[in-house]
Amino acid sequence: MEYNIQALFEQAQNDPTLKNTLCVEDLLEQIGAENRPHFAEKTLNEVTEEVVETIVDLGVYSPEFIEKNCRSLLEYQHIDAIHKFQNGRLLRWFRISPLETDETKAKIKSGALCTGVKFHNNGAYIQCVSANGKHFFQLKYDDYLFYQKLSPEEQMILALNQYVSNK
Repeated sequence: MEYNIQALFEQAQNDPTLKNTLCVEDLLEQIGAENRPHFAEKTLNEVTEEVVETIVDLGVYSPEFIEKNCRSLLEYQHIDAIHKFQNGRLLRWFRISPLETDETKAKIKSGALCTGVKFHNNGAYIQCVSANGKHFFQLKYDDYLFYQKLSPEEQMILALNQYVSNK
């Protein structure tokens, strides 16, 4: 039995049961996109590019080091302002003060949950608790690059924005 691929393709294109009925606006409303204005126009690609740029801009690491560390941050966003930290979210961080230039020692820390932000005379501190809940500590905001795990809703918003931008 021989098939005409072009005819099958055209038939599938004209089949109304195969038409996309996805309503992006309804999905965004259902997942509460209006409550996340910092994602209003961003896409998954843009968030990923921001993460990569933060490490590339340090200017001291090899492409292999950058790729390895950025892969571990695929579901994270770079936090570039204190008001973007959300309590209960998983954080990862990379020390930049002092900057470790030895790639065998430099690494993105495995993470902890954000419990708040505290302001002291010498700067802002991000309060954290280890994932197992046994250790509480704080990190000086100016000494680290911070990355916060995206929630499933935020990932959906970014994916939908990506879908709309590719149309």
